Amino acid sequence: MTLPVPHYYLIQHAPGLIARVTVNDIPFYRRVVDFHMAPSGPFNHMIVPGENVVTVELDEVPGAIPHNIVRGFEFRIMREEDDHVIFRAKYPDFLEEYPDDQQKLPIAHTRFFEPNFENPKPIWMDAPVDTFPSTGTQEQHDAVRQLYDSFRRADVDAFLAASELKLVEHRRFYGVIPELAPTAAKQRYGEMLEQPWDVDPYEPKDLVFERRADGRAAYVTRRDGTHALQARHKTDPTQLWRANLLLTRADGRWRIFW
Repeated sequence: MTLPVPHYYLIQHAPGLIARVTVNDIPFYRRVVDFHMAPSGPFNHMIVPGENVVTVELDEVPGAIPHNIVRGFEFRIMREEDDHVIFRAKYPDFLEEYPDDQQKLPIAHTRFFEPNFENPKPIWMDAPVDTFPSTGTQEQHDAVRQLYDSFRRADVDAFLAASELKLVEHRRFYGVIPELAPTAAKQRYGEMLEQPWDVDPYEPKDLVFERRADGRAAYVTRRDGTHALQARHKTDPTQLWRANLLLTRADGRWRIFW
């Protein structure tokens, strides 16, 4: 299998802004920060063949912002080998593209890019268009609960089974990563699950299933804005397990794909 040319993302996020980024209507980044952050990582799995649509939504954090804080946000997509930029959206610079009366927050800024390299098609693109309530269907809850129950029981085989499609997707875009190869993944996640965790209860009424990409995907979060699944280490408060989930219909059922 020939892998695509590696590309990565870089976000520069300053305090004072609530930021959301969606790529082809798939949620990619949602965060409020207390200090300057610059997360980065692989991005090929978000890219579709042809035109790609990126929307950056920004709003002010309620309350006063210290006078020495400069609010800013930048989202870049770059080629790994030489840092060539194929997409860039920077706030407040992009406000210049809008009339004076629209140069304010909140704002939703949409731009497009088209890759000049071959990239696999994300699996959700082949899923059927679907309609479902924000409360989710039983089948969608079953997919989420499978991951939740495996974590709660510290069942590494069930945990990997619930995550199988995500691992398969990862290999299509990035090849076999040593720590995610089957034997290594079982050891890695087995050691994690053996730790003493305090797992938040599974409350279906607390979850929200956002309909995305015309219902080809569902984004699962909690109504209070926290992660869909959460656990805290019982003896080390610095260790957390948190997961928002992306589901799609594959092999005739809803499954976690990222």
